Amino acid sequence: MLRRAVILLGAVVALSVHCPVARAQEITDVVLARQLGAPSQALELKAGTGYTQGSGMLSPGRTMADASGAGLGVSAGIDFRLVRPWSLGVEARYQEYAERGNTAARGFAADLGATHHVAPLLPADPWVRLGMGYRGFFEDEPAGATGVRVAHHAFEVATATAGYDVRLTEDVAISPVIGADVDVFVREEPSSGQPSTPPLSQVAAFVYLGLQGRFDIGGARAGVDILER
Repeated sequence: MLRRAVILLGAVVALSVHCPVARAQEITDVVLARQLGAPSQALELKAGTGYTQGSGMLSPGRTMADASGAGLGVSAGIDFRLVRPWSLGVEARYQEYAERGNTAARGFAADLGATHHVAPLLPADPWVRLGMGYRGFFEDEPAGATGVRVAHHAFEVATATAGYDVRLTEDVAISPVIGADVDVFVREEPSSGQPSTPPLSQVAAFVYLGLQGRFDIGGARAGVDILER
């Protein structure tokens, strides 16, 4: 009799634990599967922040590790959502790095890119962005050169960013993002002398990990895209 009671009690406990979990999973599936109106012909404003770090060569005999450590950056962008899966726009990023062999290190990058949204009608929408543009790296008093500032200019030959939009409403989304770019440094401008072109173009790369918010303005919203029928 006692054994049967223990078995019955165990079954009740198991059901009491399983049912809320199953119910929560069911609610999550319904929420993620519901459709939201996705924008088209809309203006998109983006802002973000996160961790960044460079590697590779900054100039002949000088690596990115010699010039900077890890840094924090902010970004801002404006896109035009041509159709619901695609947008085209510009993005700018500013970074402050931990100094290495200088008294300050900063960076700036700007590019033109296209973004593809994998599931624009769903609350959970993965996306990827590809672009190219310009990168600058600026350092104060490298190698102890008092009063000298050096600007390094590069072609940002490719940049790729991936994110996962969590759409709070039809017009607002937040997204964790991860990205990287490849840059070719081609010119140096020291404040103490004439600008110079490195004898060999120096290749560097930067990685980025952070959080981004997106706000859609204007345009049209619909639950079913004619392109997806």
